[in-house]
Amino acid sequence: MEQRQRNPETHTHLAHPHNLFSSFHPPSPMPHLPFSILPTVCLIALLGVAVGCGTFRTEPTPTASIPSSPRPQPTATVILTIILPTPPPGATLTAMVHAYRLTRTPGAVQPPTRTPISAGTPTASATAVDGPSVYVLPEVTEPESPVEIRGENWQPGETITLRLGTSVENAQPTGVRSTVSADGTFATTLRVPAPWRGDSAIVVAESLDGQHRAVTRLYLASPTATSPPPPTATATTPPTPTPVPTASPTRTFRRWRGEYYANPNLQGDPVLLRDDNMIDFDWHDGAPATGVPIDRFSVRWTREVDFLTGGYRFSVEVDDGVRVFIDDQLVLDEWKITSTTTYEFKQVLSGPTEMRVEYYDAGGNATLRLRWQYLGRYPNWRGAYYDNRTLSGTPAVVRDDIAVKFKWADDGPAPQIPDDNFSARWTRTVSFDTGTHRFHAQADDGVRVWVDDRLVIDEWQTSTGEAGYSADVYLSGGNHDIRVEYYEAGGKAEVYVWWENLDAYSHWRGAYYANRQLSGQPAFVQNDVNIDFDWGGDGPDDVGADDFSIRWSDRWNLFEYGVYRFFARHDDGVRLWVDDALVLDEWYATGPVTHQADVALEVGTHELRVDYFEAGGDASIRVWWEVKPIR
Repeated sequence: MEQRQRNPETHTHLAHPHNLFSSFHPPSPMPHLPFSILPTVCLIALLGVAVGCGTFRTEPTPTASIPSSPRPQPTATVILTIILPTPPPGATLTAMVHAYRLTRTPGAVQPPTRTPISAGTPTASATAVDGPSVYVLPEVTEPESPVEIRGENWQPGETITLRLGTSVENAQPTGVRSTVSADGTFATTLRVPAPWRGDSAIVVAESLDGQHRAVTRLYLASPTATSPPPPTATATTPPTPTPVPTASPTRTFRRWRGEYYANPNLQGDPVLLRDDNMIDFDWHDGAPATGVPIDRFSVRWTREVDFLTGGYRFSVEVDDGVRVFIDDQLVLDEWKITSTTTYEFKQVLSGPTEMRVEYYDAGGNATLRLRWQYLGRYPNWRGAYYDNRTLSGTPAVVRDDIAVKFKWADDGPAPQIPDDNFSARWTRTVSFDTGTHRFHAQADDGVRVWVDDRLVIDEWQTSTGEAGYSADVYLSGGNHDIRVEYYEAGGKAEVYVWWENLDAYSHWRGAYYANRQLSGQPAFVQNDVNIDFDWGGDGPDDVGADDFSIRWSDRWNLFEYGVYRFFARHDDGVRLWVDDALVLDEWYATGPVTHQADVALEVGTHELRVDYFEAGGDASIRVWWEVKPIR
């Protein structure tokens, strides 16, 4: 083994020779040596052992769950040890990997160059278990709302200053200071000024001499009329800290409990257990820490987060595999080898929530970043439910609904709402692309749809829900307000509202249904260049080989004045509309057969619609037209 040189950036501490001599007691009996010769002999022996045995080594800080090997007591051999302190939560991983590689790997291997959020390299005692850390309560709040900043494992008596920014590099002084108490903790209050650019803020806590530093992230919610005020227990009244047990060996985790495994499958015991300030890592082609391999490792992070009631958009950037669990429910499953990829998903959350993130690296770059953004109390549809048919008075229930798509059958939407004679109003703001949008509604019983306070569907009547309603609305690009109102008279209760951009399809808009009746929401919608399919005994993906239906629609502006002959060759049923006129009606099971119809058209744009269903056996459909021959 080769001897490694000490890097001053790792802040290691080298024991002085006189301390070693003073603690070394050779066994008795021992030959009498002159006092002036003894130090020289011991020093020569010490240097010989260091050079021959490679005694420069690192010792990770032992934890309760991963005990370190007992340190041997010196007898006739003296071992010189350099101890690298465990970086604190939020501290830069670059410093840790850099120190590790300088002491354990050949000099040709280069350390990673950066981490996305670096707290700097704080100094620490060689015997310290954890370095300084900082965290906020609550984690999600609005600008101008107070949050409590707490720190642990700082030097008693030192003054801590706070900086605030969108990154560590641009964080500016806030003027807030706090003095560390005798137990190494501090607590103070901070407000993020409004307006604030971005959905999060970086809080940097630093000692006056700049030798100690820690970083945390505060998520910000945009103030809205529907957003609830920050919880009083955490925003205005500092909560009582959870006491840290002194006699118990169980370790307390303030932020993310990170379990690091020397395999890609989270198997066995972790080789490293630490408190990670945030999941924001880019290890490049390096290792997360000493004892964790560069490739083929895995990590499991767990923690409880207190969420403001409302919707959240989560973003996960990863290379390679990741899984996310919320309250033990798998909400993101991308456990596969991939280059750096970003995934997004939405969740409606409220109060203390168990979070679990699992990650593995197969090789090459290793990256994982987790973010979330508060979308407000009603991120989807604000659903207000009334215990009467007329939307009168104060709603009995107000909640966030992901979609206006309900089949309550003979029940009501909530315990506070009767099974019959109730009503509901849904509102939301939606971003639309420029173009003509077709709004659809089905309801049992009455339904109304507004777009920007314009009533586009008005079917406020008792009905069976079998008929569908639609309206075409041209919208400019940008946000538009949508309002849906519904009432239930009695019996079955259901309502479904949706829309589509008619200009989003350059050819035929094909809506595929997993039933014969073209009912409900299509299994999928796609752009079909032509209606010319022969599936044989199979069928389109996601709808099965039998008992499916398809509706194609398009607007054609290439027609000249004349009489056109439309053809349909089909197995099984088909219907063809031209400008809402049914020109072919062959809605029955049949073998391959061809039908035709002649239609006189004016110059200009005409709307075409084709409905098709497959009963069983082979499935095929082809539709085309031509100018009727002149005889």
